[in-house]
Amino acid sequence: MSSNPQDAVSDASSNFTITPTDNQAGVSLDQKIQIKFVDPADPELVENNFHLISEFEFADSNCRYDSLMIHSNMGMSMMDTMKMDHMDKYHATGGKFEWSDGNKLCTFTPDSLLKSNTNYMVHIGNGMMHSGMGNMGGMGGMGGMGGHGGSVAKGHMMLHFKTKE
Repeated sequence: MSSNPQDAVSDASSNFTITPTDNQAGVSLDQKIQIKFVDPADPELVENNFHLISEFEFADSNCRYDSLMIHSNMGMSMMDTMKMDHMDKYHATGGKFEWSDGNKLCTFTPDSLLKSNTNYMVHIGNGMMHSGMGNMGGMGGMGGMGGHGGSVAKGHMMLHFKTKE
């Protein structure tokens, strides 16, 4: 399986696409994240499973929320379901979701500008990838592999992009 999470999803079902794309560089600081679905999606399910996290949140080893939850780096955290749950709950970038096109287009607008020259990760939890979504019966159906060819927890999808300087 490809190490590109977009390919992993496309290989299985082509149920949705995300912009910016995986490994895209030079992303604008005012970039909105868009998820375009083939069929109408359940907004609550998507909003509960979508998280945008900056590399600086992973690099902060002294967690202000839980002294026992020591952050290491993005790569190590992606393999640890408990750590990713923590990152999603306490360290994800805030923002608002807007829905259009009959719930086929979701636009996430961060609360503030993204940081320049910074790596970001979009984490989509397994609730979105495998829960019933109307006619789709789950978003991904990725064959039990994570979005990075198995280096993340089963059923999760992660993609990365870097903002411009």
